[in-house]
Amino acid sequence: MRLKLIQSSETSINSIYIIEDFLDDTNLLNKLTKKIENYTQVDAMSYKTNVKASMTTFDKLLKDNEFNFFHKKILDTLAFVYTIRSPHPNENIKLMMTNSWGMRHQKFEKTLLHIHSTFHWSGAFYLNVPSDNISMYFPDFGEKISLKNNMLVFFNGNTKHAVDCHESKEDRISMAFNVKMEVNY
Repeated sequence: MRLKLIQSSETSINSIYIIEDFLDDTNLLNKLTKKIENYTQVDAMSYKTNVKASMTTFDKLLKDNEFNFFHKKILDTLAFVYTIRSPHPNENIKLMMTNSWGMRHQKFEKTLLHIHSTFHWSGAFYLNVPSDNISMYFPDFGEKISLKNNMLVFFNGNTKHAVDCHESKEDRISMAFNVKMEVNY
């Protein structure tokens, strides 16, 4: 795993966290990719969201037990990053994955600029990104990142973000999630 940051200051917890090579098990990566490919054969959301591509319902991956390990790994990573960046590293926090959905972007499909305003954390995991140059944009940070296979990106839910129009003949397979956080005193 390699961590990269996009931040407004070196102490900002509300940064954009980019983790390359998130899963070290290529068999698991391939298995999860195939599951999302199967789940997105039909668009469950009828293009009514900011994702202008085939996607599952917002809770589909939470209902799939094979994603449990993956969701736990995301939450553990987020808890670690939050703890080392927090001004209160000894806080007792509880993170809950509240949504997790799969997406399949085909040629000329994209994700429009949006936020996840009611969630503390949001993110996306890119399972299969074709070789063409596809970027995720963060206009409030004035930054864009080139997406890659096996890349996790997470950020505060109020962070504006969008993804390029897909130009490849090969589908881009990804998943996204929302996380709520509680602090227990």
